[in-house]
Amino acid sequence: MKKLLLIRHAKSDWTDSHQTDFERPLNARGRRNSPEMAQRLAKRNLKPGLWLSSTAVRARETVSLMLPSFDLSLSDVKFLDELYLASPEEIIRAIQKHGGRADVLFLTGHNPGITDLANMLSPARLDNMPTCGVFSIDLPLSDWKELEAIPYSLDFFDYPKKMQ
Repeated sequence: MKKLLLIRHAKSDWTDSHQTDFERPLNARGRRNSPEMAQRLAKRNLKPGLWLSSTAVRARETVSLMLPSFDLSLSDVKFLDELYLASPEEIIRAIQKHGGRADVLFLTGHNPGITDLANMLSPARLDNMPTCGVFSIDLPLSDWKELEAIPYSLDFFDYPKKMQ
C-alpha cells in the first residue's frame, strides 16, 4: 500500500511585477500556512519517505517551511524541474520514475496540474486545490511504476482555511 500526498505550494507574492512566474516567492500568509499545514500532517503521524517538489521559488519555500515538522532538511527533497507547471500526466511520470521504494510520497506542485491530478486519482471532485492544500490518496500499489490515471481511495483533503 502506498500513500500519495499532493500539496499545492502556499500563497505567493505578486507585488513585484518584474519577477517571472518561476521566481515568485511566498507572501506572509504563505509563510504562515506552510508550517501550520505541516503540523497538521505531523499530527496525523505522516512523514514522507520521499518528497518530490517543483523547483519554482514558491514551491521550494513551501517545502523548506514544512520540513522542520518532519525533522527533515532540503537535502531530503528531490527538486525536479519537470514538476514546474506540470500536467497530471507529467506528474504521474515523475512519480513513476522517482518514487523508488517510498511508501509515503509527498509531492509539491502547481495548479492546474495538482487539481487535475487529484480529480484523476480520486472519486472526489475539486474545482480548485487551495494554496497549501493537501490531498491524500491511498493507493493499493506495491511499486510507484504501477501508478495509473484511475480513481483510487481518498484518504483526506485539508487546507489552511478548513476548520479543524
